[in-house]
Amino acid sequence: MANNKNKDTKKKQVKEETETAETKKLGKRGIITIILASVALVGITLGIIFGVTACRNKNKPFDFNTSDLSKYLSVATDYYKSYNVDIDIPEITDDDVKEEIIKVLCKNKIRPDKAPITKFDVEISAGDVAAIYYRGYTEENGIKKYFDGGCNFGEGDPAKIELEIGSGSFVPGFESGLIGKNQKDFATLTRKTSGKIDIKDRLISLTYSVARADGTSERSKTVVIDLLDPTLDERWGEGFAAYLRDNKEIGNYFATGNGKADPPFIVNTVVEGKEGEDAYTNMLINSACSISEGNVLIVEARFPNDYSSADLRGKTGYFEVYIQGVRDYKTPELNDAFVTDTLKISADELAKYDGATLVDKYQAKVKADLNASRDSKIELAIENSFWEQILAATTFYQLPESEVLENYNAAVAEMKAIFDSGYNTYYNNDFDMFARAYLELSTSADWTATVRKDAENAAKRRLVFYYLVRNNAELMPDDAKYNEIYEMIFNTYLDEYLAENKITENSSNYEQQLALAKEAVKNMYAEEYWREFVIYEYAIEKIMDGANLV
Repeated sequence: MANNKNKDTKKKQVKEETETAETKKLGKRGIITIILASVALVGITLGIIFGVTACRNKNKPFDFNTSDLSKYLSVATDYYKSYNVDIDIPEITDDDVKEEIIKVLCKNKIRPDKAPITKFDVEISAGDVAAIYYRGYTEENGIKKYFDGGCNFGEGDPAKIELEIGSGSFVPGFESGLIGKNQKDFATLTRKTSGKIDIKDRLISLTYSVARADGTSERSKTVVIDLLDPTLDERWGEGFAAYLRDNKEIGNYFATGNGKADPPFIVNTVVEGKEGEDAYTNMLINSACSISEGNVLIVEARFPNDYSSADLRGKTGYFEVYIQGVRDYKTPELNDAFVTDTLKISADELAKYDGATLVDKYQAKVKADLNASRDSKIELAIENSFWEQILAATTFYQLPESEVLENYNAAVAEMKAIFDSGYNTYYNNDFDMFARAYLELSTSADWTATVRKDAENAAKRRLVFYYLVRNNAELMPDDAKYNEIYEMIFNTYLDEYLAENKITENSSNYEQQLALAKEAVKNMYAEEYWREFVIYEYAIEKIMDGANLV
């Protein structure tokens, strides 16, 4: 099952093109969190927590340092010293290392002109493109449970359903599970979209409507059903399985429920203690699939803990895969030469890692990098959990309207900058239309209320932060630590700025450009916001020390 699907609508395209990489990775936090791509690391974190944006007015009207914050909120000042966090981020395994290396090999494969699909006797390797059909399920108490969206039998020509092995576009374990597999060793699937269902057909792609006993209805839902499933009649109505097997025509409607020869199929149901009948109508067979003799290839995969479907998060999935063909590419061998010559990683760089060969050391490095990434995810999870918990535990009496209004205006200005970057033409110079599409909302009132809510939440976070810092001296850095953190943050921003503007030591007038870059970065935020960045970076480390992982 692919990780990313359905990017066709313009509003999703707008969102995906304009969000920063970090904002996309962390998920939707509201328009207030969108900041310039050049703002990195601490700036991004602070932007997400507090709503700091590039368009924010530098002359902030509300003074968090001197105002009486007790008029605005109440929360235990020692709350941060002990709180529970449920971390559900799995440890890095050898399989994870294998997956990462497969991606690296895939990226470095030789890419000639598009090779033909080879139909038989090709062993899949990293970098190859496999044309496949698949159907996924989980197992509960030994019973298979096929899940929605985990099957592509209803789709078109398998030559168009191509998966690059090592692309990382499917759930972890799926692509690596195909490596070394050969089509000739497993059953294949044949799909037809015309004619009649016959004795060889087993899997049917079916679109239908249903009138529920409770008065509700569903329309144009598509499923794949198995004619060997003994529960078909129970779930779809008496005689349903026999009806389908009786040479039904693919592409024709049946069970229309309009008085013609084909009646709807009726299933007895109980809704809120009352017996009733669901009527399945307007059925259309899209396609029928037969499966050849031989073992069905089963691939095991692991759904990430942040997977889009909550029902599948963290679970093991199993996929019936039918290889229809392979486009065979030449992929480099993982050896010492590949590490040093292709990846440009020297033996000196790998010296600190365990291993008898450079390949062993490189694999150890990959695992260390994955663990470092995992540590960052854990830290972020702790940080986010803390803010969720303390905001829930805080009583807010009122909010400083000047702060909320400034957050609101900054967010709108940020959206207008995006709008003016090229989307104004597409939306006929109608900013309101753009804002509704961007935030996936229906009315002007909806999007303005959403931005207002985000602006209020940003004000709440800042109130809580300053309330804690001003009541706990340990959350404030001394001068030496302050200067150390400031230099780290400033240099991070500077490096981003130099890279974005392609300024290097080989650039003409480098010293002059460097001086201008430093001034530009310094002016990116008012002095008070730089101070806030530093204090937050220091304080959050202390705050995270109070987390009790459960």
